[in-house]
Order: sequence, then structure tokens, then C-alpha cells
Amino acid sequence: MLLAFCHVGMSAQTLTKQFPPDHPGTVIGQSTAQPEQSVTPASVPTSSSMTSLPDAPGIQNQPVAQLVPAPPTGVPVTIHAAEQEKQGDIYHLRGEVEIDYKDYVVRADKVIYNAATGDMEASGHLQVVGGPRSEDISASHGTMNLNAQTGHFYDVIGSVGALNASSKNVYTTANPLLIIGKELIKRGPDSYEMKGGSMTSCPLPKPDWQIFAPDILVDSGKATARNANFRLLGIPAVYLPYVTHPVDVKGRQSGLVIPELSNSTIKGFIVGDAYYWAINRSADLMVGLQYYSKRGPEQYAEFRYRGGGNDMIHGLYNGLEDQGLPPLYINQGGQDTIISARHDLTTYTRAITSAEYLSSYTYRQVFAENFSQAVSSEVKSWGFLAHEKNGYAGSIDFERYQNYASDVASDQVRILHVPSIEFDALDHSVGLSGILAGGDASFGFLSRSEPYYRSHNVARTDLFPHLSRPWIADGWTFRPMLGLRDTLYSHSQELGPVLTIPPPPPAILTSANLPGQSDVPTTRNASLNRKAVEAGVQVLPPVLERDFTGNYLAKRFGVALRHTIEPEVNYRYVAGVKAFNNVPRFDAIDIFSDTNELEYGLTQRLFLKRLHPKPCDKDPAKAKTQKDCGEVSREWLTWFLGQKYFLDPTFGHAVIPGRRNIFTTTLDFSGVAYITSPRSFSPIISRLRANTSANTDLEWDLDYDAKAGRIAASNIFANYRHGDFFTTFSHAVLDAVGETPEPPSQPPNFVNYNQIQLLVGHGSYTKPGLNLAANGGLDLNLKSLEYAGVQATYNFLSCCGFSAEYRLFSLGVIRNESEESFSITLAGVSSFGSLKRAERLF
Repeated sequence: MLLAFCHVGMSAQTLTKQFPPDHPGTVIGQSTAQPEQSVTPASVPTSSSMTSLPDAPGIQNQPVAQLVPAPPTGVPVTIHAAEQEKQGDIYHLRGEVEIDYKDYVVRADKVIYNAATGDMEASGHLQVVGGPRSEDISASHGTMNLNAQTGHFYDVIGSVGALNASSKNVYTTANPLLIIGKELIKRGPDSYEMKGGSMTSCPLPKPDWQIFAPDILVDSGKATARNANFRLLGIPAVYLPYVTHPVDVKGRQSGLVIPELSNSTIKGFIVGDAYYWAINRSADLMVGLQYYSKRGPEQYAEFRYRGGGNDMIHGLYNGLEDQGLPPLYINQGGQDTIISARHDLTTYTRAITSAEYLSSYTYRQVFAENFSQAVSSEVKSWGFLAHEKNGYAGSIDFERYQNYASDVASDQVRILHVPSIEFDALDHSVGLSGILAGGDASFGFLSRSEPYYRSHNVARTDLFPHLSRPWIADGWTFRPMLGLRDTLYSHSQELGPVLTIPPPPPAILTSANLPGQSDVPTTRNASLNRKAVEAGVQVLPPVLERDFTGNYLAKRFGVALRHTIEPEVNYRYVAGVKAFNNVPRFDAIDIFSDTNELEYGLTQRLFLKRLHPKPCDKDPAKAKTQKDCGEVSREWLTWFLGQKYFLDPTFGHAVIPGRRNIFTTTLDFSGVAYITSPRSFSPIISRLRANTSANTDLEWDLDYDAKAGRIAASNIFANYRHGDFFTTFSHAVLDAVGETPEPPSQPPNFVNYNQIQLLVGHGSYTKPGLNLAANGGLDLNLKSLEYAGVQATYNFLSCCGFSAEYRLFSLGVIRNESEESFSITLAGVSSFGSLKRAERLF
């Protein structure tokens, strides 16, 4: 658009519809070295001559850009207007007026501007945009001083701190303040007062919720109001004697959050609130209290810190002072504290910890927020300082493992590594020999305690250097390996004495506690030095493959297939482990045993190639949401079948008949214990993975024990998503040897369960409209429902959502609970209710 131009020093004159020379616009306050001159040279038509000429193509009523003297601040000001009149320092501007000053833009139909004082009167479609709080104010008329950044506006609608006020997202991460009022007084760059209006975070002009107040003050990134009323969908809902709302574009504000309300059959009526403290831009803290009418007060706290790079700290605390349920009033309270942290000292050195303290397993079972957490009996804590570079690593580790065997507090296993020093070396070439050298080494103090057994401060040193020499010949790959293992223990153990297990009451007699005798190990002060040699070879034959590129596949499905078969054979020999059952048990190093075995397996893969890939959208954001776009090929299916043959069925006479035996070689092959007596063959394991499309996932792990003639374990996981519909299905079967040792005269104790879990839903937690989801877990052996939940969420198009959930827990006598939770989510504010993230189904 062409603009009229006038130099500083001109006398007052009317500059209506003058044709400009080639200048981009007028900047107010910039100096010019050009002498004072006439504005009607021969090359520039006068205003009278312009009126007789036809309008240039596409140019009608051209706006004018005017240069005026600099204001006292010395900051340039640019004026654009269709018509201008200048009388001294006063500018009368009409028609598409725009004034640019610092980071402000002022637009109106008519403006009277005083260049000397910075005062301005504007009317007709007044709009002020910019400033330190990203304000966007529209008004019928008003006054403003550009220098002082003050103003008074009438019939106001706009926003302060809005990153994208026109966004149609249901929820936003910023905290915009959108306002409607009769008057808005701007007292400075970061201070406002609104008379007779409302504030909200929802898109205008029809927000889902509003806070109405006689006076609303905005100062230092926070809006406050007194004697306010909160309206939801236009209906007065809550009277608020005092309320605050953050308006920081990226910041957070400290204060009380919206209270929580819910109801539970074992907790009673639940009411609670919390205080949120925005410590700084990198850390915050939430401290809250909930009162259960049937149980008592529960405290909770959450601390978060995010530093540079990967540095972080995250802490959670929950604790309940339980008064118990009538008539027994049994205290089931406790505390649970979790801390996770990481700090990178250098590029190669880092410190990481994940620690949990649980005072009572019963507390977790009764008050955990979800089923998976409620039934987890393990408590793990660890921390390490590690340095890794060029394939070498050294670390100092601290570990604590705790496993509750029952609700009885003393019936638990505790294992400590305090501390442990470890060194690891990946395989490195030894000169030009082709030999690869690597190894592991560790030293630490370990302790273990459980009923009838104690082993404290056992010093253990473990060395395991190894060599390998891989080579390839005619498509075959061979990798022989040789290693030496030397492990020194300051203490050892021995089996015995034999303890007689008294019979339990008939009412609770099961296969897991049959009366008999059990050999419990005892600790010896004698040291133990375990030495062993390990040798083996891995053989990988050539991969067999075949392509299926027939016309039927190409025309019918637009794909081609490739099928590959990958055989694998591993031979392993370990000898020298003496007195295996005299080694105290702490971790996988201690179950290293003699073996002479052959492992063989077959992996089949099916690759799918799309002959005509679906093109992706040019917009990267939209392309991310497209399924299978640009995909040429994918590994459609993978199936592994394997088994081990043990040439030494006793593993160096380490097998104890009639009880569960776990060795390194069996644990690495299958996570299910299967050795209760000497045996030559392991179960056959099957691992199936299918990824037929971007919407589907299928995984099936199966262990079949041919010797016992039964399925030892089967785990099926299937996931499907299409559009807004999603479902997840899992089926877990376990029929394996239990932990309780049995004498040879009794059959082994087996753990048997058969469970199904299902999740199905439509939508998401933030999708506009109605969203539904339901889940459940069924024990097929007991034919009982263990848990179930139903959640419904309705989100309005702008920034308000309702959620309600019903949950059911059935964990035997320890917990039978039904709970109703709800939440109302307001964009830019908070969630009101008790439906927590860990409890949601979406």
C-alpha cells in the first residue's frame, strides 16, 4: 500500500490524499538530515491534481504515514491514517488509524494525539495490542498516555496474558485473563483496574465460566477480586469473598487450589484442600490435607524440580492417621514416600536415585489409588553415581529391596546393597587379533533378612573377565567365548537345621501350607571362594528368506511380503562351582551354577512393504496425526520358538528335589521357575509379536512345559485404536512352582492364577463432547471381579469439562470398596473435585 510522507519541520497543513514518494512509512522521533523543503516538487502531483486523476489500480483512499517529533522518551512512534491534520503538536487522525509505539499497537476510527505529552483520545473500534502482558483490549472509546502506558477504556472486551485467545482447544497451558467490563483503568505497564465486569480463561464472547465482581485488580501478574460470584454456564454457582487468577503468560501463581470432594464406602465422605507454592520458575510444591469421615486425616505433598538438561527432582508423600473402621477399629494407616532425582555432573557422569519408603503393606492395599499399585508387594530403592565413556563404566550403587509375603509386617524379605562398587567393560578389540575382551567386576556389602533367616554385612567380591573371537564364513557367524569367574564371600550358609512346620487350622489349610518339614538355611562365619570357568559358542546359520510379490497381493492389497527364518544355536559350559547351596542369596550373581547345555531357537519374521505409500500432509503437525503415512515397510510379525537341552540335569548337583530351584541359566531363558527335580529339557518358549498397522499391537508370550504336560505361563496383550475408539485386552495364566519349600514326600507347591483385564473407551480426557471409558479385572479361578471402573467426561467446546468416575475394588477381606469421584476442569485455573490423574481411565 502506498503511503504519503511528510518531513519534520513542515508547517501545519492538511495532508489529505497526497501521492507519496517511495517510502515505507513515517517514523516519529527519528532525526533527518534533509533540509526543509516543499512537498510539491515537479515529480509529485499536488492534491488538486490528484483529485482530477483516476485512482490507480487497487489503490483507494490510501492511508497516510506521518512523522512527528520524538516524545520525551525518545522512542520512535509511527502513525498510519487515511486522513491527518496537524496543529502544532496535536494530530487529528481519521480512518484506519494505527499508532505503533514500543511494543504497543493502537487502532481506532478516530484519534487525537498529542506528540509532546503522549496523550491520546480514541473512539470507534478502539483496540490496544501488546505490552509486557500481551494485552489485547477492544473498547468503544477511551484515553491513553503512550509515555506513561496508562489509559481509561469503556465498554471493554479483551485479554491480558493470552498466548492465543482464539484457540479452540479445550484446555490451554497458559493462564490468559479474558475480561468483559464497563470500564478498564490502566494504571501502568503491569497494573489494571476493571469496574463492573468479569474475568475468565475461556474464549469470548460466550465463555463456559466467569467470575463477576464489582472491582477486579490486576497487578504483578495476578488478578484479584472481592465479593465475587462464580458462574458456570451462565448460572451462579459459588460466592467467593476473595479470589485470585494468574495472568502470567508462562508463569505460575502460589495459592490455595480448589477443594476436593468425593465419597467412598471405606473412607466415608472425603473433603480436602491443598496449597500450591510456585517456588521459582524451576520448582514448585503442593501440600494438602484430606479428611476421611470414617478413617481420619490424610496428608500428602508433592515437590517438583526441573533444572538444566536432565536434572530433576520429584518427591511424593502420602500418610494417613487411621482411626479404623467400626466395630474393630483396626489401624490400617501408614506412610508412603517416593523420591526420584537425577543430576548430570558432566557429559559422562551422572547421579540418579529412585527411593521409596512404605511403612505398611496394608496401607498400600487399602488406600492405593489404582489396582496395580494396590496389589504390588515390592518396594524398591536404588541410587548410583556412574561414569561411562568409550565402553567403560564405573559406579557406586546403593540398593534396597523389600517384598511383603503377607499382611503381617514381619513376613517380608529385605535385601540391601550398601554400598556396591561396580566396573563394566564392553567388548573391545585386542589389537589386530580380532579377539574381543570385556568383563565385569564388583565389590560390595550385602544383607538379607526374612523369617527364620538373617545374613548381615556379607562382603562379596566378584570378577568375571571374558574373551570372544567372532568370525563369519559363507554366511555363517561363529562366536566362541571363554571366561573365568571368581567370587569371594566373607560369609556362607548351610541348609539346616530341619524345622517342623506345625499344621495350620483346618479352615485355612491349603496346598501352600501343608504340614511337614522344611530345611531353612543358616548363616556361617566361614568364608567361601567360588571359582568357575565358562566356555561357549554361538552359531548363527545363514538367514533364509523368500519374497512374495504376486499379482494378487499387489492388486488386492497393494503390498509385497518378505518371510525370513533365522536359526540360532548356543552352547554353554560352566564348571567349577562348588557347594552351590552354601552360597548366600542376594541377586543374580549368587545363582551362578554349573551347567552343560545346548540352546536352540528359530526366529521367523514377516515384513510388509507398501507398493503405494500413503502421502503425508505437508504440514508437519498434521502429518504426525496421520496413520501409516509415508510408511514404506514395517516388521509385521515376529515369532521366536526356543528350548534348552541340559546335558547335566543336576546342574553340578545343585538341584534340590521337591522344591523350587532357580539358576542363572534358567532365569535368563524364562522368568518362570520350572525345576523341581533333575531334568534334561526346559519348557518350550514362544514369543509372538504382531504389529499389523499403526492401530494394532499384539503380544503373546507362552511357556509350555512338555515334561509336566501343561502351560507354565501364558501372557496375551492386545491393543487396538481406531479414531477415537480404543481397547486394551490382557490375559495372564501362571502355573508355576511356588516359593514355599516342600519336603520330598510332599508334592511341590504351585502358584496358579488366571486373570483377564480389559479397557475399552471412546474419546480422551480433553476431546470436546462426550467421552466414555470402562475397565475391569476378572479372576477366572475364583470367578470374581477384582476391580472395575467407569468414567464419563464431557468437555464443552471452549474450556470447561466435567468428569465422573465409579470404581470398585474387591481384594478379599483387606479391601472391598466402591468410590464415586468427580471433577470439574476449568482451563487456566484448576480442577475441582477428587478424580486424580492416577485414577483416570483415559
